[in-house]
This record gives sequence, structure tokens and C-alpha cells, in this order.
Amino acid sequence: MNLKLKAQQIVDMDISKGQKVMLLCELAREIPYEVLKDFSPAALFKHEKGSCTPKHLFLAECLQAIDVPIKYIVIKHYFHKAPIDFPSAFKDQIRVLPLCNHTALKVKLQGSWYILDITWDSALKGFPTNENWNGSSDMLLAVNPEEILEVSRESLSSPLSIYTEQEQIKIREFILFLNEFCQKQRQ
Repeated sequence: MNLKLKAQQIVDMDISKGQKVMLLCELAREIPYEVLKDFSPAALFKHEKGSCTPKHLFLAECLQAIDVPIKYIVIKHYFHKAPIDFPSAFKDQIRVLPLCNHTALKVKLQGSWYILDITWDSALKGFPTNENWNGSSDMLLAVNPEEILEVSRESLSSPLSIYTEQEQIKIREFILFLNEFCQKQRQ
């Protein structure tokens, strides 16, 4: 799957901007979710998988190519409050995680601003995957927000840098679990 080529094919289609937005969201959503060490779009293209930040950066690039106004947002959240049924064996590990940042987008469509969250791929059953988004409303969020902030694109380049060393250790341990959990959910 060449993501850039597929995105360009959608951009070049003779369909409405709204239809392009929906197809581009679907393309970005279906990139398998996995947290990589590198949060850049380049790593997403190389591995053809990624987490919320590179997936939303890719989608933002695609939407800008069709002149859709975008804003980057960070959703502050706790993983233990996420709308996901994590195994009980990991609930204690998840509860000790600090307040985390989740990347998503706001886009202006037909004069209104909507939140787009294409984090989870549709193979992740039991996750809020936005398979039935109608193109004229906020999408389901991948997490339950404590706070939603508009941020610059530049602020998304090193998401773990805001945490203490101890918090980074806990987050990295959780990332290993989360990646494994997502793999099992796809089987």
C-alpha cells in the first residue's frame, strides 16, 4: 500500500470535496494503529502503521491539499478512562499512567468546525473506530477528554518530551502492552 499514491488518487478524483474528505479519512483510519518509536509521517510511510500523531499529521497534509482548513488539537486524557475494554490484568498498570496527550484534528466543512479522530483502524473491534462517520459531525473520540487544546503542528513533533523520566518509563511499558493488545484484537 503506497499511502501517498492512494491519497493523491483521492485528491485527483472528480468528486465533491466532502466525498474526498470522507475517503481521505477512511484511508488514514485504515492505517493499522501501532505506536512506533518515531512519531513522524516518514515513519508512518516506511512502516505503513502509526499512532494518533503521525496518522493525523498525514490526514492534515491530505486535507490541506484539497484546501480544507485544519487545526491541530491535543486531547488531554487518562488511558484508564478510555472507551476501550482493556484486560483486567492491565487495569492497575493503566491507572498509574499520567495525564496523556492524544492528537486529533479540527476541520472546517460546510462552514462548521468538526473534530476528526481517525486513530483506531476498523480491525480493532470494540474500539471507537468511526466507520460510520457522516461527514457533517464530530467523530467519536478515541479517548475520553479531560481537556481539548488547539496546538501548533510543531508542538506535535516529540510527544513524550513533556513527561518526566519516570512517567516516560511507565508510558513506554504501556505502549508495549497497547501494541500487543491491538495485534491480538485484529486476529
